[in-house]
Amino acid sequence: MQAESFQGPMHVHSRESETFYVLEGTLSVHTADVSVVLGPGDSFTTLDDMVHQPAADSIGRASAPGG
Repeated sequence: MQAESFQGPMHVHSRESETFYVLEGTLSVHTADVSVVLGPGDSFTTLDDMVHQPAADSIGRASAPGG
């Protein structure tokens, strides 16, 4: 995904985890328990049944394989 700014909806995957890997810029991932800001080279995995919301904070690229 590539975005100047982006805020996805809060959502959940009942049968799969989702890993976000930041290539450029920054990406925030919000869950019920934690909010993290990821930079280039950082990753974050949401587990099955974890409600989460990704948000691109600046121009950049991130990958969410299988998501």
